[in-house]
Amino acid sequence: MDILIVEDDDLVGAAWRRVLTLDGWRVARARTLLQAEALLADERYACQVALLDLQLPDGDGLELLPLVDRYAPSLALVIVSATYHNQHAIRSLGRCEAVLHKPVEPEALRSVVKSLATMATRRDCVEAFAARHSLSPTEADVLHHAVAGMDNNEIAAALGCARGSVTTYWKRIFEKTATNSQRGVLALLLRTMTRMGVRLPTVTARG
Repeated sequence: MDILIVEDDDLVGAAWRRVLTLDGWRVARARTLLQAEALLADERYACQVALLDLQLPDGDGLELLPLVDRYAPSLALVIVSATYHNQHAIRSLGRCEAVLHKPVEPEALRSVVKSLATMATRRDCVEAFAARHSLSPTEADVLHHAVAGMDNNEIAAALGCARGSVTTYWKRIFEKTATNSQRGVLALLLRTMTRMGVRLPTVTARG
């Protein structure tokens, strides 16, 4: 499963599913919090993006947040609602990637899902690459930021460390990946992702 739709309105849920399925996504749907919890907890369904309605028959959609953190912490969450307000914004702060207001145009839905699912897939691939080469969590973070196009100064700011520390992290990454430059690491990552069928935008090593 790529996309989880949590929506109780059958017409709306069917319309979203039809649009996303036509684009090639594998979609599952839950009509209630209980059904959504069952899908999130089931290891056979590892989705990348969830479209979450707020007014569900058995409660507020944001009640799923602790369950998402427990079962699918990397899940990209999109709130789709006609009743989104400030309290919802406060409760979902730092956990919601986007908000779409009903009624949702198909192109808006497609655009948000494609962007978030692609980002999630790339993130998962970088994590797999880091695990394969036994990178530490901080070294993996350096790689994530580099893939996002950051230079070493920007990476240092993002990590809250000195630029010299980032240079040290890169040296450790070079040793573990048997490369000798940032360009070499990124080229190796790109080859790995190509074998996995994942596309990355052109990334240039920046010092």
